Amino acid sequence: IEFLQQLHASHRDVLLVTNAHRKTLEIKMDRIDITHWFDRLVVSHELDSPKEHPGFWQKLQQLHPFDPERTLLIDDTEAVLDSAQAYGIGHLLTLLQPDSQRQKRLDTRFPGIHHFDEILPGQPQPTAV
Repeated sequence: IEFLQQLHASHRDVLLVTNAHRKTLEIKMDRIDITHWFDRLVVSHELDSPKEHPGFWQKLQQLHPFDPERTLLIDDTEAVLDSAQAYGIGHLLTLLQPDSQRQKRLDTRFPGIHHFDEILPGQPQPTAV
């Protein structure tokens, strides 16, 4: 929550971009509603392209213009990060343990974080694992 609070307070454009269906997202947000920390919620199904597909980023750019070189994307799927990198997204991070029921990932091709507090201002920068 602290990460989302600081990000929201930074006056940056903050998007939640998900491959989840809108109904699934609503179910998740009924449990823990974090939607108010985001300026926009983007559901890939509504753009007719998953985040792994290069066309997704073009459609997102048309819908919500952004500067790819200045954009940070945090995702737990390397195929999504590959697609974002190919589009020119300048800052990419992965989550090293997106599922608390599974082992931490140690073999990622992208810099990774264990917790969002690792990238709060004043914290050491994440290193590649």
